[in-house]
Amino acid sequence: MITAGRHWLAHLPPHHHGPMPVVLLLHGAGGNSRNVMKQSGIGEMADERGVLVIAADGTSPMPDRRPQFFANPQMWNDGSGRRTGPAYGVDDTGFLNTLLDEVAQRFRVDETRLYVMGFSNGASMALRLAAEHPDRITAVAADAGHPFVSPAKSARPVPTICVCGTADPLIPLDGGKVRLPWGTSTLQPSYTDRVAWWASEQGCDLAAATDAPAPGVARSHWRGENGAEVVLYLVAGAGHVWPGGSSAMSELIVGTDPGTFDATGVMLDFLLARSL
Repeated sequence: MITAGRHWLAHLPPHHHGPMPVVLLLHGAGGNSRNVMKQSGIGEMADERGVLVIAADGTSPMPDRRPQFFANPQMWNDGSGRRTGPAYGVDDTGFLNTLLDEVAQRFRVDETRLYVMGFSNGASMALRLAAEHPDRITAVAADAGHPFVSPAKSARPVPTICVCGTADPLIPLDGGKVRLPWGTSTLQPSYTDRVAWWASEQGCDLAAATDAPAPGVARSHWRGENGAEVVLYLVAGAGHVWPGGSSAMSELIVGTDPGTFDATGVMLDFLLARSL
């Protein structure tokens, strides 16, 4: 389907009754709506939970040509301010809000349960959408993407779940210079510092409770007043992947998935437990 000249697809649960919760799913840089559905493996889980999944496409530098990962990659304007990406200056928050409006017209949706989930550049875009529209986005899930945009101090805190691999070559936990798949390099901030900053901006206490819910998985949990909550899962040995999902990229570029964590299942459970 097309909204504002942009492509998107809907995955409708087969046995839905009444208004459905919605997960807006955002691909990473170079990806698209179809491959993020496959990458995340969200379809069957969404069907079991009665969730409508809406996967949308970003923009590419040559919109008159077919998007391709290396030659014409689709990306999101995630608020990082970097001028190297094709999406710089694109009003993606406006597009996604228009898309949610159209989804509400086409399908029976539960407006108190609108969630956004993304990977990499799409995760950063998901966090931006949550920061800029906290009264609409119920909760947000971000896999391997930094938060760049600060929420308004007086805004409702948006419950957040983040996931990242400890061996991610593109989103290093301590930050540093990384080489992108397109041959350019960039300086990445410390991922763990940015998540802690996001928790603080959401009104959470500075100190996080920590535990290990499964072998090879470390969890940090920040809480605060008015429902402020940020959870971070670090998956030992995981690269720039969707843990428990699939990847079409070479392990030489993104690293591996140790298969110790079901990111989609954990993120979905977190999101669906929350409503406005």
